Amino acid sequence: MTSVNGSFIKNGTTTASGIFAPSVTPPASSPPSSPLTSPQVGGINPPAIHGSFSSTITAESDFTASSLSTRSATWAATSTAACRFCSGLSLDALASRAGYLHAYSRSSLVRSAQTCRLCSLLFRKDRSRRSAQLRLSLARENGQTCLRVEHVGGKHRISLSLYTLEGNPATARGITVKRELSHTASPQSFDTAATWIEACAANHNCNKNLPLMQDSMPSRLIDVEAFDNSSNVRLVDNDGSCCKYITLSYCWGKTRTFTTTSRSLRLRKRQISFSALPRTFQDAISIARRLRVRWIWIDAICIIQDDRRDWERESAKMGAVYSMAYLTIAADAGVDCNSGCFNDSSTTQEADFAPLELTSGVFIWDPSRRMRPPEIDGSPLAQRGWVCQERILSPRILHYTRTQLFWECREELQAEDGLRPWVEAETVCGLARNLYGDGDQDNLLHIWYTKVVAQSYSGRRLTLPDDKLAAISGLARAFHRHFDCAYVAGLWLRDLDYGLSWRRRGPATRLAQYRAPSFSWAAIDGVVEWPARSVSALKVEDVWVDLEGEDAHGRVRACWIRVTGQVRRARVVARKRISAGGWDVVWELRSLTDAWLGTAFMDEEEEGSEVECLVLSEKQALILGDGQREGEFVRRGVAEIAGYEGKFTDDGEGMRTVTIF
Repeated sequence: MTSVNGSFIKNGTTTASGIFAPSVTPPASSPPSSPLTSPQVGGINPPAIHGSFSSTITAESDFTASSLSTRSATWAATSTAACRFCSGLSLDALASRAGYLHAYSRSSLVRSAQTCRLCSLLFRKDRSRRSAQLRLSLARENGQTCLRVEHVGGKHRISLSLYTLEGNPATARGITVKRELSHTASPQSFDTAATWIEACAANHNCNKNLPLMQDSMPSRLIDVEAFDNSSNVRLVDNDGSCCKYITLSYCWGKTRTFTTTSRSLRLRKRQISFSALPRTFQDAISIARRLRVRWIWIDAICIIQDDRRDWERESAKMGAVYSMAYLTIAADAGVDCNSGCFNDSSTTQEADFAPLELTSGVFIWDPSRRMRPPEIDGSPLAQRGWVCQERILSPRILHYTRTQLFWECREELQAEDGLRPWVEAETVCGLARNLYGDGDQDNLLHIWYTKVVAQSYSGRRLTLPDDKLAAISGLARAFHRHFDCAYVAGLWLRDLDYGLSWRRRGPATRLAQYRAPSFSWAAIDGVVEWPARSVSALKVEDVWVDLEGEDAHGRVRACWIRVTGQVRRARVVARKRISAGGWDVVWELRSLTDAWLGTAFMDEEEEGSEVECLVLSEKQALILGDGQREGEFVRRGVAEIAGYEGKFTDDGEGMRTVTIF
């Protein structure tokens, strides 16, 4: 057992101190646009448009966003002509100093959106609801030429990406060229992958690894060049010389078809038949060979699966294994280890990627779709719990998806078709930048709870439910280098009051078998979330953790915390209310005299009863039920409270010290 302010806590006690459309060309009568001419408005002089629409504009309420969205599929299939607003669009007009004046008002845009694809797209993307004329122009953002849409006389603007095909004169204006896709096992795809890797190695700092991970190299690796005249491979002990290796991130599937056990270990070190390996393993080895990397790490083979001690030792440093890897191969589309990495040639085109032709072979597409590519974030691999830390910690990832290759490193996200995705702080690249930088503790704590646990991890599936903490222990270890506090079953002691305020978002279940203390988000299966922060009202007195193995961030046998705060007896009452889906049940927190105290969020669906309420902060309270012994409690939920001063003291109840298991 170490000090609460130390790095770890172990056994004992311590005290705390878009859409295809025909090409649109400007009408012959439209004058050419230049910086010295008036801006074009659909090929018609502005006064004529205003006059012709003044008596026929339909109220915006006649065409709501929902009605537009439900009709969009029909319009996409039947609309073949540009409207009067869009008929004069040209690159010259967009590139002019004045830009291209579009719809005169939001109501006119709504009207035109019924039959015009571009107007429909602009309506859906413009969420400002401001009724003003739109100006369209070309602009440079993030190193790309894009279509900027802004309100005349206003500050609101949106940006849409543009692309063209090889040979189009529009490339002279800096518009991105979209490459044709091929089978991901093709020479072209391997050339693209090699180019990405070389550019990253030469220009990025993605090899920067955490100091605490330098001594956590994998104990075993697979030598893919073990035999000169055979495709067979073998398992080797890593003496530290195998520093450049590839890792594989994949779905095991329902059955484990090829593993290393205590009995087969000696055979694996002698030789592994390539033909006996599952297809995903074969493809990953082939990729390593094509990229001229000799060693690859695959968990099923490199960890002795029936040796509990070996599994605990190797899984404890699994985060480091991915962090230290030269490259990670992600088999995103595979549902099991027999699915393979490479896509089928019939799936190289993105069925749901529907760009809109702006003019003369120049297409518009929405870059927000690539901020979280569905081929990655919506893939079978993304549903797997262990993959959360594998993806965030890997310095470089080559994603083999159902449509194409994607490249993800700590500095950028690229697509094989050449259309660059936009990267924001909430994406994996953004998380990695924060984690491997010198971020402040408060920001990283917020990222841990809201971005990592809530958004990226809690909703994922695990083959073994007991792995809830183990599957994220490598990531917790990486975060821990930034914190001067202890890690307690998924929570951090530095802001324990906030960590305790989690609540489920949707259905959740608590396992009958012990996996984590009741106060930890890891105790339930289901998506969780955290509320906004508020001023703490809790004092941590004592913490005790009994770890199951050697991993200080992994599985726990038992754990409790002792805290001091305002406590009062209350009742949880179930109330029915009408919602969009019919009747819904909400819980209210009420005093024993039936005074309203706040809204309760129970960890599981249960009947209302008397509970103890522990104030965590100005706006949050922990709902506790009786434990096994007197004075011991277990968490049952949380409550949103407002103005707790008085509400929690008017019955003469005040500060108490409680122990929560």
